[in-house]
Amino acid sequence: ESLKLYRSQKSAVLAVFDFAEKFGANAASLYEEIRQLDDRKSTADSLYLQAEFDASYDAISEVLVSINLVAEKAVGLKGQALFWIYLVEWLSVAGVSLVCGTTLWMLMVRRRLYREARVTRFDEPWS
Repeated sequence: ESLKLYRSQKSAVLAVFDFAEKFGANAASLYEEIRQLDDRKSTADSLYLQAEFDASYDAISEVLVSINLVAEKAVGLKGQALFWIYLVEWLSVAGVSLVCGTTLWMLMVRRRLYREARVTRFDEPWS
């Protein structure tokens, strides 16, 4: 069960790497950590095949703890890669809010452009 769990966690971490790399992140060091974890996992696999179940369980447990740490680093890498996107999005929303708020204030509060009319009815000169 732990060996299956490692495989699923590894695929999730690699998906986060791939997503972050699409936004320009450099995940080379994290790929190296995954390679080292694969080596340690292959050791656990060989211990399992040799029927040394306790040693295999201990080895895969250490690998699972390590892959959780790599997953946390991957999420941090994704956050760094998306920082500029979040910043531009926030600035766009703030800018549109300022323009809309200023326009609404000019039209509804100041009413400089739209003053109250003095006369609403004209006398017809031909009557």
